[in-house]
Amino acid sequence: MQFQGHNSTLSGRIYYTEAGQRPDYGIIARRSPTSDGYGEPEILIGDVQSEAPDAHPCIAPDESFLVFDSYRDQDGTCGLYVAFPLADGTWSEAVCLNERLGIPPRAGQPALSPDGKYLFYSMEGNMYWVNAERLLEFQP
Repeated sequence: MQFQGHNSTLSGRIYYTEAGQRPDYGIIARRSPTSDGYGEPEILIGDVQSEAPDAHPCIAPDESFLVFDSYRDQDGTCGLYVAFPLADGTWSEAVCLNERLGIPPRAGQPALSPDGKYLFYSMEGNMYWVNAERLLEFQP
């Protein structure tokens, strides 16, 4: 089975929301391809997990960054965040894109264009986009 879209990488690894790990919502996980399908879930370690719902991961094809939506804001509205892989296998502090890129609160469902140039997101039933190169400004 080949997964395509914003939740898969060039190596075939998939990133997704693993349901059932918490009472009301899941957590961000990944699975790597094996000779007979996909391996066991690997729960991501770092600031991509919080006490609030974190979901809908959008991974760069080369795994250089991960965008996801979260309700961790103090007012409880959804926002978009970006995190970067660290040398020790964990993920960096998540940076809120809403404040930094002028994305309104309640944005969610991030997706990358096939060429990786644009980050799309939805809000109140509409689609919007920003230049994905802007995400690299927040790399630690």
